[in-house]
Formats: sequence, C-alpha cells, structure tokens
Amino acid sequence: MTSIYFAQKCCFAHIHLISSLIVIFQTNMTERGGAMSQDGRVRYTKMAIHNSFMELIKRKPFSQITLKEVCALAEVNHSTFYRHYKDIFDWKEQLEASIMEHLENFLHDFDSSDMKSILLSQLQYYQCNKELFTVISSEHFESSLMEKLCAKMLEHAEMETCRIFPDNPDAGLRWDCWFIICGIVGVIRCWTFAGMAEPPEDVATYITEHITPYFSSELRKRGEPH
Repeated sequence: MTSIYFAQKCCFAHIHLISSLIVIFQTNMTERGGAMSQDGRVRYTKMAIHNSFMELIKRKPFSQITLKEVCALAEVNHSTFYRHYKDIFDWKEQLEASIMEHLENFLHDFDSSDMKSILLSQLQYYQCNKELFTVISSEHFESSLMEKLCAKMLEHAEMETCRIFPDNPDAGLRWDCWFIICGIVGVIRCWTFAGMAEPPEDVATYITEHITPYFSSELRKRGEPH
C-alpha cells in the first residue's frame, strides 16, 4: 500500500462527494399517493429553499443574495425559513457539513476498485446533472469547501502513510498524492467549465491512460506488487 493507493482514494473521494451532493438534493420530496406527511412537507419546503438558492447563485455571488429574494423565489415566508435555518449562511454551513460527513464516511469505508469504471460512472452522472454541478462548482458559490476537502483528504493520506511507515515516512509520498490528485481533478474541472462537451468515456479514458503508467512505474520503483 503506497501513496498511489492514497491518491486513488482521494481522487475517488472528490468524485464521490459531488455525486453525493447531487443525490442529497434530488431526493423525492413528496409522499407516494395521498397527502404529504409532516416530514414530507418539511422536505418539500427545504427543497424549495435549496432550489431558490441554486437559481439565485446562477445570477449573482452568494454574498449578494438576500433572505427576501430566497423566500420570494421559494414561495415561503421568513418565519418558515427560520424554522430550518438561522440565516442564509446557515444554509451553506449545513450543506458543507453534509458534504464533509460524506467524505469522512467515504474515506473510512473506501475499497479500491477499477479506476476507469469509477470515473466513467461518475462522469456520466455529472453530465446528467450538468446544471446543478456547474452551479456548485462556480465562483458565485463563494466557498472554500474544495480546499477543505483536499486538506482533509491529504490529512487522511498522511495519517495512513505514518501508520504504515512509522519509522521512515517518505516525503515523496505526499508529493505523489498531490501530483495525482491535482492532475485528475484539474482535468475534470477543465471538462466541466468547458461545458462537458466531450463524452464522459473520452475523459475517463484520457485520465486512466495518463495515470496508469505512473502507477505501474511507481510500484516497480518501490518494489511492491501490482
């Protein structure tokens, strides 16, 4: 087990988190048949508020959004909003806390799998939810979340490295992690900001064809089994 494993793990965590974010807010908000239960109404209201934020973030930076605008677009009054959030910043904090929780769970339960299959399935999911993914990745979202996520992933990788190599931790392991993470995430971001024009299959193939040789080279260099 080396930094190659950790870098794969961190890359998959980044992809998994965005997909989890999409899943969180695309849950069906109504009960099947009949009237909605109280829980159903709460979920419906929170979804309306969430969708309101998403629409407003497309138009302008988060810091310029007002509570009045959110409530008007969501068709809820201020008291209803305050039953769920302390203020508009609390909405973002709860959202980011949910994503960080998903990251912790993913890193804890991660099981290595075929890289191209994971990339392809998640890139296809990105493309199917292009609008939402673009909004939360935009500068208008005004969040340091991605930096926090990368820091958490690197922290986890370093802890695992120290656990496996307690007597002589290799500084190069940390560099390997960042080299691979930044490369893969950079390609995905470039593809996203360009409008996801290329087929997900092409993006997954490009990444794996460029990363796999590095994996093999490093494993041979360190004398470890493939």
